[in-house]
Amino acid sequence: MRPPSSSPSPGDSVPPLDGPLLTEHDAGGGVIVVRCRARFLVEPGVIAAFKNGLQGLAARLASGSGVVVNLSGIEHLSSSALLALILFRRQVRDEHQGEVETCEAVPWVAESFRLIARFSWDPYPNEAAAIEAVRAAIEANNAAGAPRRSIPKPPPPPIPPLIPPPS
Repeated sequence: MRPPSSSPSPGDSVPPLDGPLLTEHDAGGGVIVVRCRARFLVEPGVIAAFKNGLQGLAARLASGSGVVVNLSGIEHLSSSALLALILFRRQVRDEHQGEVETCEAVPWVAESFRLIARFSWDPYPNEAAAIEAVRAAIEANNAAGAPRRSIPKPPPPPIPPLIPPPS
């Protein structure tokens, strides 16, 4: 897997100043879809704004809500930004008995999930599939009365070694 063809530059990761870094809309059925306006989540200030936006959303969520983080448009996600997503997911699941999924990640970002997250949290290929999975998880949690329960996904395909084994 190769990185994006263009390198991040300071102007690429900063959204226009006329609005927030994260936008959100209600997808219905207790699910909110979040999008990030930055292409590169690599600079400390942008990562802090990303983390703060997710924490602000978590503070406003009702119990049993779901969130889909649409990663389309994000070309590079640093490990710090991925950690912010992991902690956001944990907070929503543990404190709000909700569910968080991601979708539409470019291959480079999806690979980061597989390499860094390492706990079967692969982004869904499209927003509709992620919304449906979150709604199903919320319904399953409500029916079972459990504080949280994720719908298991099949394991990702094995990552081939970078260097082939000796013959």
